[in-house]
Amino acid sequence: MKDEIGNENNTPKYIMPSRFSELLEQADFELIVQLAFDYAEANNKQFVFKEDHLEEVAADGELQNKMGLDTLIRVVIREDISEWQRIVFDHFGKFNNVKQSIEIEFEDYDRIKDKLIIRIYPESVLKNVGKSYEDMFVYRVDLEETVSVICVDLPDKFATVSRVYLEEWDVTAEELFEAAQQNILQYKHLISSHIGEVEGIKIGCFLDRDFAASFILDLQQNAPDYVGIYGALVSMPTKGTVFVHPIGANTIREAISIIAPQCRTIYTKEEGPISLEFYWYYQGKYYMFPYTIEEGKKSLRMPITLVQLLSAGLN
Repeated sequence: MKDEIGNENNTPKYIMPSRFSELLEQADFELIVQLAFDYAEANNKQFVFKEDHLEEVAADGELQNKMGLDTLIRVVIREDISEWQRIVFDHFGKFNNVKQSIEIEFEDYDRIKDKLIIRIYPESVLKNVGKSYEDMFVYRVDLEETVSVICVDLPDKFATVSRVYLEEWDVTAEELFEAAQQNILQYKHLISSHIGEVEGIKIGCFLDRDFAASFILDLQQNAPDYVGIYGALVSMPTKGTVFVHPIGANTIREAISIIAPQCRTIYTKEEGPISLEFYWYYQGKYYMFPYTIEEGKKSLRMPITLVQLLSAGLN
């Protein structure tokens, strides 16, 4: 017996990763992947499905591109199924446009430097790329379990900057990060920010589809009103949503209890998931809240330096 996409005994053709189980059914996942292969066939390309992503390969099998499914799935499921093919075809079509733009834009550093931007990704993005990531990305770690990657804001998509361009442009990674950090201010008018009280606890929020997480990397410079005398509690579930609690008293646990449920929902359903962890921002640096897991329950602890600051300041 065959199922509706032609598999015998209803065996999935493309097994859905467990992290997508809260978003869609196995059959919908298979349909999205199949539409990706339909795009490849229509455009004389060869795609290969690899556990949780697609790879574009040349005729000789050489890897050309790795393409994640997280963002695509979150975009597709918001729309009626009649729109899915168009969305999938548009999504993969952008990769071609990016390749063409890179060939033109990346020729000259002076042409590209004002378009540099920092994008934050979960650490797993490096693991998916494999051992070659050190050559593929210009990156650093600003927040534990994430990577900050230098990208270029092109018309159709963000493109990562390969380390080979450091020599070609005669610049250092530090210079690229400095330029990209300054460039984020160009997008400040796009970022919606609000701070208010929830159950007597001051909570701030930054929203923008592409730049919210990048904007708060330099929180003291870009949004000083959101930093208390002991720094700030920060959570960035996705690239487009960041929660901040200015720390001026020992109200951290209360803030976490308010923010955490919203973070889980946003991280699961919205585009560009980054992290479910909480971070302490203090004097320009981020420190992740340590945690333990016992019997499936996660327990957070405050960084020891934060505990000491609060104890000294409140006694």
